[in-house]
Amino acid sequence: MTKPAITSLNVFVGVATMLLAVGLHVVTLTSLVLLGVAGFLSAGGAGALNCFLERRIDSQMNRTRHRPLPSGRASANAAFSLGLVLSISGVALAAIFLNPLTASFIGLGVFWYVFVYTL
Repeated sequence: MTKPAITSLNVFVGVATMLLAVGLHVVTLTSLVLLGVAGFLSAGGAGALNCFLERRIDSQMNRTRHRPLPSGRASANAAFSLGLVLSISGVALAAIFLNPLTASFIGLGVFWYVFVYTL
């Protein structure tokens, strides 16, 4: 449900952007790891929320009907809870250990994926 391929691509773009914005000589390994973890949590959470919202449509399409929710391997409540916990954890991690601007952009990414792209 967390769509690891898409999530990994988002984390790669975030880390690359951080390196380009501040420079390799300024970025610490700790901040890179924190950004990666925060990005992975929030993007994975957005993916789970996307699965929750699209479960009915997914059950009707050949390509997606074998996903965890339409196939019955996971419950809608589990997907919703997982999505919320991961998304909030990622944004909170960024807000506490990185900075409010980074947390805002991560939160905006979750919002955009769930409420604009999905809907």
